[in-house]
Amino acid sequence: MIRELAIAKVRYVRGSSYFQSVVFGIGIITANIKLFSETITFYGFDPMYFYCIAPPAYLMLCYYIGYIDERFGLWKCENEYNWKNVNPTSNKLVNDVEEIKNMLKK
Repeated sequence: MIRELAIAKVRYVRGSSYFQSVVFGIGIITANIKLFSETITFYGFDPMYFYCIAPPAYLMLCYYIGYIDERFGLWKCENEYNWKNVNPTSNKLVNDVEEIKNMLKK
């Protein structure tokens, strides 16, 4: 029962993260374009141009930020910290593996 609840929670969190990233992000962008459409028009631009350019630009920018994050290893460090320090079960597993490695070296 608890395991199924934990799996459901993880799936919910991952799904809502994707949904928020894409749908809400694009929704916020388009709402802001509508909000500032008079200002955009004042400077001689067509708001429809921003409606066409902003969502793909937002997705590409987010992807690029994720790529940079992956390149510098921040995501890896976060996961390593969570796996080793936050989760006691995985911490015990790491210690046991290290102990076995030391025993095999002797």
